[in-house]
Amino acid sequence: MKNKLIIFFILTLSICSAELFSNTSSLSDNKYIITYKFTEKDNPNSKEFKLYCDGNKIKLVKKDKDKNGNEVTTSTYVMIEERISYDVISSSVIKTGGKHMGVECHYIGMKWGVYIMDLDCGDKEWTIFGSELRRETIAGIDCSVREVTLGAYGGTTYYFYNNNLMLKKQNPAVTMQAISIDENPTFAPDEFVIPSDVQWY
Repeated sequence: MKNKLIIFFILTLSICSAELFSNTSSLSDNKYIITYKFTEKDNPNSKEFKLYCDGNKIKLVKKDKDKNGNEVTTSTYVMIEERISYDVISSSVIKTGGKHMGVECHYIGMKWGVYIMDLDCGDKEWTIFGSELRRETIAGIDCSVREVTLGAYGGTTYYFYNNNLMLKKQNPAVTMQAISIDENPTFAPDEFVIPSDVQWY
């Protein structure tokens, strides 16, 4: 009986996650570049990263400095048709990377903080979305605001979604928000090409 209840809960959660943000458009129809700003309550220094999307190809990129002041670029390439995610760290000295066999919503969400509901949302999804609280505009885009309970960790986070794409996340500790959206980008021919000189681990 217990196993049946668990299976029922997982199936219900997966269906709800897919339906809550579904609308007329889907990830494969979209082409955009979004810049996100990440701010922590106890840290005055905010960080930014970009999400690139061209149909079934996604890339997330952030740039940092190492202890010597050299630029380090962290990228994740999400290849939906291949069902593989590639994580690459590049510096002036070396490129290293790892491969993840899958394109799960929770994998990208845990690494970057952005939960894209058009990616695979299976039995590892651990968020429970409530009913819509209100509508709010983020970076010029209308969003549905949802209250989210993080079952494993406790506490409440507010998520702002347009269709199946998260544009803002806010709780007492952190705020992540889209600050600019380019809906008509021009991508370089190699924008979503995995670098050939990566040393895979």
